[in-house]
Amino acid sequence: MRDIISCCDYKLGYFVTKATVASWMMWAIYLSPLFYFIQQVSMELFSDGTKKNEPNYLDSGQYVIDFYDFKDMLGLAVVVLVLELLICRVLQVVFLKKMNNPSR
Repeated sequence: MRDIISCCDYKLGYFVTKATVASWMMWAIYLSPLFYFIQQVSMELFSDGTKKNEPNYLDSGQYVIDFYDFKDMLGLAVVVLVLELLICRVLQVVFLKKMNNPSR
């Protein structure tokens, strides 16, 4: 199961972006921590302020941002990552207590 989740995290946000994902699969993009990482790094690297009507737009970093439909969502990214961390930790404790059944 861990390998399946790792595979999905690897692909969502890097190979599959908001601009290319099927509409019924959009929820998985927003749950992927890699999506937020790739998006925020791309925003920092490629934001150069080039307008769409400028002649060098196709050679600019802004074209990459527009093409992949990246948005600056730093606040949401932090909230999602912290919530995923908390939820996974709570589930870890619950599953270890309820499903492990160590003999005493």
